[in-house]
Amino acid sequence: MVCYFDSSVVLSIVLDEPLSEACQKVWEDTDQHVSSLLLEAECIVSIRHAAVSRSLDSNWMSAAQSELSDILNLFFLKPLNSDVIQLIHFRRELSRCRTLDALHLATAVLARPTLADYALVTLDLQMAHVASELSLKVIIPGRGS
Repeated sequence: MVCYFDSSVVLSIVLDEPLSEACQKVWEDTDQHVSSLLLEAECIVSIRHAAVSRSLDSNWMSAAQSELSDILNLFFLKPLNSDVIQLIHFRRELSRCRTLDALHLATAVLARPTLADYALVTLDLQMAHVASELSLKVIIPGRGS
């Protein structure tokens, strides 16, 4: 299966959050990992924020960034381009979620292969709802599809 991952899933794995095992299972069951280049920026900022808010040391930060780097190397990251912005103009459903989620969803729609089994993987319930409205199959780790 080809899956488009949003940052909530990757961060759950890297930050060892409560659903990290379920996220890891979906990750391992995926043949091709796709996301937006936006994923990298979101994850870097979130890891740094977690380090500060949890008063974690530089060793933790280095380990988290290393794990993120290993994960990102397995992704096919799609660029944010004018096609993504055009789809946001065209699909009003995208206004029912946050801006970064709308960018992810527009990218996921454009990245959808025509013949492959494809799903969006997220922990964000609002994003999942809008994705369903866009006719994307959705997997919510720990909850099923």
